[in-house]
Amino acid sequence: MKLKYQFVFQPVGKTFMGVAVGESAKKFSGMLQLNEVGHDIVALMTEEISRDEIVEKMLNIYDADRETVCKYVDEVVEYLTENGVLE
Repeated sequence: MKLKYQFVFQPVGKTFMGVAVGESAKKFSGMLQLNEVGHDIVALMTEEISRDEIVEKMLNIYDADRETVCKYVDEVVEYLTENGVLE
């Protein structure tokens, strides 16, 4: 999976707000709102990457068990899919 659009994220309080930039802004005019974990997951999706690869990378970043990481990855993927930003 990979993001369809290029985003820039800025921290706002405890969340990260993402807006599409460049040519992507012509196709996606909404905003994404993510927590730190979601932001880290999305940062991995600028290039083609599988769910399992994301899970492995997140396990290396966070002190969490596989089940918890899989849950977060699936939630972020669902959020991105609902917003139409995954290829």
